[in-house]
Amino acid sequence: ALLVQGDSRGILNLFQSKGSARQQAALKQWRILESKAIRKQIKGDKCVFWRSPIEGEYEAWAGGKAAATVDSPHTWSIGASLLAIYQNQRNKGLLEAIDGVFRWTRHCSFTRAGDVSAPGAASAPAAVRASTDFLMGFYHAFKNEPDQTRRKMAEEAIRLGRAILYRNLAIYTGD
Repeated sequence: ALLVQGDSRGILNLFQSKGSARQQAALKQWRILESKAIRKQIKGDKCVFWRSPIEGEYEAWAGGKAAATVDSPHTWSIGASLLAIYQNQRNKGLLEAIDGVFRWTRHCSFTRAGDVSAPGAASAPAAVRASTDFLMGFYHAFKNEPDQTRRKMAEEAIRLGRAILYRNLAIYTGD
């Protein structure tokens, strides 16, 4: 199975220096991910997201074929990494996917995505961390954007992030 690994902070650090071979490898990986993206209208929103695993199936102990989901925190991880690349390169070609992940978040935030043993468990810590990482990155990338639509999306990102955090906070209050 092809799975997403790594985090957006590593990508952000990688792209702060210019022109390394590792950057070219990361961009090559993006082209592979881009070809695997699912583009779908959901209630009028042009969404972009990825199946998890990206290719293949989980092993039987992890739920096998039944555990595959399109409501996965991996989409937020990919989106956060794209934001990191965008912030350093200003490659407008990435905006379709970044905006699509944002719009997908509107519809995925309250599903049960993220837990291989219980497909869709948005209460999974991985889903909370990945979604808020993407949403806060989106906010900071576009809060001062001249484009009014994207600036409004940045404001919405704060509200979505807060809703996801509060939805899952009750799980951790006993800690």
